[in-house]
Parts: sequence; C-alpha cells; structure tokens
Amino acid sequence: YIPKEEFINKTDAFRKLIDTPMSVSEFYKILYKTIALIKQGHTMVFGDAGFGKFKNEGGLSFPLQISCFSDHVYIDQNYSSNKELIKGTEIIAINKIPVSRIIEDFSPYLVVRPNGYIAKTLSYNWPKLLWLEYGFSDKFIISYILPNGDEIKTTSIDGLKKERIVKNKSPRYEKDFEYHIESERNLAVMEINTFEFQFERYDSLLKSSFKDIKQSGVNNLIIDVRENHGGNANLIATLVDYLTDQAYITDAKSEVKTSEATKKCYTTHPIFVNAIEQSRKAEDNSSDFMELVDCFLEKPAGTITTFPEKIITPEAGIVFKWDRSNISFKAAFEYREKKDKEFINYSTNPDEKDYVYVSNMPQYAPFSERDYGYKFTAMYETDVAWVYDFFSMFYKLSALPVFSAEYNMSLNRYDYFNSVSPEPYDLFMAKSSLTLDLHKNVKGGVAGALSLERFRNRDDQGISREVLSCEISANITILF
Repeated sequence: YIPKEEFINKTDAFRKLIDTPMSVSEFYKILYKTIALIKQGHTMVFGDAGFGKFKNEGGLSFPLQISCFSDHVYIDQNYSSNKELIKGTEIIAINKIPVSRIIEDFSPYLVVRPNGYIAKTLSYNWPKLLWLEYGFSDKFIISYILPNGDEIKTTSIDGLKKERIVKNKSPRYEKDFEYHIESERNLAVMEINTFEFQFERYDSLLKSSFKDIKQSGVNNLIIDVRENHGGNANLIATLVDYLTDQAYITDAKSEVKTSEATKKCYTTHPIFVNAIEQSRKAEDNSSDFMELVDCFLEKPAGTITTFPEKIITPEAGIVFKWDRSNISFKAAFEYREKKDKEFINYSTNPDEKDYVYVSNMPQYAPFSERDYGYKFTAMYETDVAWVYDFFSMFYKLSALPVFSAEYNMSLNRYDYFNSVSPEPYDLFMAKSSLTLDLHKNVKGGVAGALSLERFRNRDDQGISREVLSCEISANITILF
C-alpha cells in the first residue's frame, strides 16, 4: 500500500497545514487526503465535508450521474433539462478542465488503489468532489461526444437542487435478484445485483434457480453482476458451490488485528451485527469463521491472528430417493501442508506488531503448518402430506410442505509449529426445518438447530471449552 516512512513524512506535512482557522471543507480536504494515503477501501472518513449540509440548505450540484471506464467518463443518468446528453455520452471537459486532469486532481482523495475500485468510487463521489476541489455547483460548461459520434460539442447546464435530483433519479436496478431461461438459446441468465441478502432468502433463491436450470436441461448460464455494488463476501462460496465440483480458494492468507473500535462496531452497529449473523449462516458455523468472530468480539485489543489460505473442497456423497423422500450422506477430507516458511522475515527489523507474534511463539524460527479436517453430513427430506391436508381445511397451499432433518459433524485440526494458529475445533449440529409454499411467490417456514462446539488445546488436543447453543426461527420469503 504505502511504505511506513513515506506515510509518516506525508502525514507530518499534512499536519503542518493545520496551523490556522479553516472551514469544514478545507479541513476535510486534508483529512481525506491523509486517510487516502493508506489506499485501503474500507478505511475511510465517515463525513461529507459539509456537502450534505450545503445541499440541504438549497445549494446546487452537478446534475449528471456518471460512469467511469479506463479514465473515460460517460453519462449514466441525466437530471438536467438538456435532453441531448443521453446515456453513454462521453464527457471530455467540465468548465474547460479536461476530464483526465479532473481525475488526476481527484485521485488523492480516493481510498482505493489505482488498480482497484476506482471507477465506482469516482462515480459515487463525483458531484461532491467537483464542489470540494473546484467549488463547482451553479453552472457547468460541458464538452462532450455523443454515442457513435466523433464531434466534440459544448453546452452549458445548470446545477440542480437535491430535491430535483432525488425526484428524477432512476434506481440502479429494479430487483436485487432476477433469473430467467431463454429456451431458444439454451441459456439461463441470473442477475445478482447485491450481496446484502438475508442468508435464508439468498440460499432459497439459488436453490430454486439451479434446481430449475437442472430440470430444464439448459447447458449455458450467464451470471450478471455488472450492477452489483458488493456486500457480504461470505455469501460468494454459496454461489460458487453450484458452479464447480473442484476445490477452489476463497481467501488468501490474512492477518486480523483486534481493536476496541472494531469490537464496538461489530457489537453495536446494526449493519455489522447483521453481517456477522448472515455470514455465520453462510459459513455454517465453520471453525475458521468462528475464529474470525472471536477476533472481532472476544480477543484483547492488539491481538493479531493469522488465518491460513482458505480452500473450499466440495463434498462427495450419495443420495437415495424413493417416492417423494430422499436421504443423503456427504463426506469430505481436507488436507494442506506448507513447510520451511519464515513467520517473521529475517531480512527486516521487527516492528511493534511482530512482538505480539513473538509472545505467542516458542522460538523465532521458520515454521511449517499442516491443516486437516473431516466433515460429515446426513440429511433426510420428505413431503409432509398431513400438514398439507390440515392447511387445506382453511387454505390451499401451492405445494406440499417439505420437512428436513440434518446432522453435521466437522472436525478441524491445526498443527502449526512456531506460529499463531487457530484452535483445533469440533462442531456437532442437528437441525431441522419445515418449508411451506403459501403461494407461488410466497414461502414461509420454521427451523430449529442445536449445536455443540468444542475448542481444543493445541498442545494435547484436550478440550479447553465447550459451547452448547440452540436456535429457533421463523421466516417468510416474498419473490417478486
């Protein structure tokens, strides 16, 4: 990202600029540029430098929503009265400043790396940065090239009040998940426009869509994520499991540092509390994920935990079917080994965080690591005719209710030498659910789970602590 010495020198230079009274926007310009030095997309300033207050008090702003591609800027939505500026029009200059120069001037404010999420970040912040960097808000002279044209034209448009922009703004997408089959092209198209789903709904949508694809005999699938703005990364593996029967890597080796701010954020902020809950369901309470949660919520501030490269190994299993029931058994074995790898590089001087590592290590030396785990799942699923008959006395369900009972066992062992490793971990879980098709577009159900978690010592594999938990839930899903 940025060398430590360079970061210190630049922040010292920014600090010296704060020596006289200044406006909120001028202070934020310094603060934005300081935080942006790190070039880490999730390290940011939560504040808009006064731009929101300016708009709320009647201030005008740039009336075009833009999209960026390879240092080119295009109109995505036009809220102005000039209807010639259609979607796809390329903007060459604004108020006689070339777009290339504008992007160059905006770059020091962006918290993403140049090869990262810079286009989306520019698009989102474009009106604010025009106001912050140049003071542009009332009038804009636009030089542009229409789609399929080659002539540079120039026009003038007025800035708009917040209410006008909100009123005319079209939603980025109409539905967060859409799916259809084009039989004549032997093609299925799945649009996933967000990963901010509740896990039960997301899992239900994928399950029903891929079941339909399999039954229809379609051989080609397009997954369209062009409008996807991100969300919960833990949901990705649930999708990939439908696409391959080969092992695949979801995460590179990483380090997580526990802090009081992080602990407070993940225990009090509704978005992050919900993110952990949905991730826990998506990860099925895996040992690695529970270790990550432990970092965020339990471990002392300053603790640095190392997570190995995460590899997903699809399970092998067998399914027996009869009438409208089935029973399945799945098993998997995972093994990974790395040898003679320096934990703290000999060629560099240890910094402060290295002392946290050293305190957890028997000696300062290269280490080897060996991970292995076993997984076993047994599941029974059947239609429940008597529940259907019972409901039929006062309401007709659109399909027979489905009852499922499942048992999961996961045993994970970590054999690391001279390293900070996850604790060996066992999980035993029994869960069941009853799904009701209340309508062709409405699904509901109840579910329950009972789990026993065992955390073991790394030295002798003895049990250090046990956690017994239960969960009862009811849900309803509406498909539009």
